[in-house]
Amino acid sequence: MNKQVILDVLNSLEVVEQNGGDEAYILVDVTPEMVDELVEVGVTQDTIHKYGDAETTCILAMAFCEGYANGFDKGKLVYRTPGTINYLVNEAHCNAVDKGWWVEDRSFGEIIALIHSEASEALEDYRNGSKPDEIWYQHKVTGYSTDRITEEHKPCGIPSELADIVIRVFDACGRYGIDLEQAINEKMAYNATRPQRHGGKVL
Repeated sequence: MNKQVILDVLNSLEVVEQNGGDEAYILVDVTPEMVDELVEVGVTQDTIHKYGDAETTCILAMAFCEGYANGFDKGKLVYRTPGTINYLVNEAHCNAVDKGWWVEDRSFGEIIALIHSEASEALEDYRNGSKPDEIWYQHKVTGYSTDRITEEHKPCGIPSELADIVIRVFDACGRYGIDLEQAINEKMAYNATRPQRHGGKVL
């Protein structure tokens, strides 16, 4: 089964009704042509009718429940391979949305300032004597621990603050639809062509 081929067909279908939010759905008409297209790429008729009736079916439910898609980007169903950068971008942004951090839109300047704040926290940990690879855990009641005993133990230290920087960047890229994986690959490829200590700067 080629998920991308299936998604190409699903995304090409004409939407007759859709809704967002907690009860999101995307409905398309069930026609002989539509059924033939999906069957040809490996979707069974039973699967098509499982998410609707004889007249319409919900391709959003079909795509997510059958594992064809795990995201929705710029009006298209998408599948991001777990563990890839763009998958983590989507996970970070969806979590931020779920936790209410985008109920009111933020300016781009605010987002950059928040990224700066995480870098400043990493520097402050270093100034307080933390080693770059040192991790500890903090609990509201029991306090400091070197082990994460429960999920309520908050990860602390420079590695955690660096993770927060990346998570903030992921969230921003999810908000603005930035293909961070492509941007990183392009920039790293360009950086590899630059001369030794280019620019002549001390740092």
